[in-house]
Amino acid sequence: MAPDPAKSSSWRDPRVAIENDQQVLDHFGRWPSFHDAEVRQLLLEAHPANRTSSMRVELVTRSMTHIDANVVLRFHGVEDVDLGGFNHCNMLWEIQLRIARPIASDAGDGAASIEVNMPTTYGLEGSFRCARVVVESLTSVA
Repeated sequence: MAPDPAKSSSWRDPRVAIENDQQVLDHFGRWPSFHDAEVRQLLLEAHPANRTSSMRVELVTRSMTHIDANVVLRFHGVEDVDLGGFNHCNMLWEIQLRIARPIASDAGDGAASIEVNMPTTYGLEGSFRCARVVVESLTSVA
């Protein structure tokens, strides 16, 4: 089966399954790079009872002239987090999603298999691995 061009790009490996991605595909016509998206909120959560963690990222996407949408992504089973540069303005160059080798987690399941890189335009930049990516919401501002 050929990769879906709407889900494939230089920044999204077509093998990366993103839950609930249809609302993003419908809004943008393809999976976006999130170039110049502003990170408005980043929340790391530890879930000790089930030995996992997650990260919630709220983004504001922009077109050439105006704010376009608010997008909330949640990354489950987050490991190997390396973040820096967070300040009053956090513009991403893009969000890269690639399949990575499974790594051993505390739970011993080797589930974290998605590598996420967020190079910066200004402010926040980072990288981490996760097991799942979910689109929690997309709100059109246009």
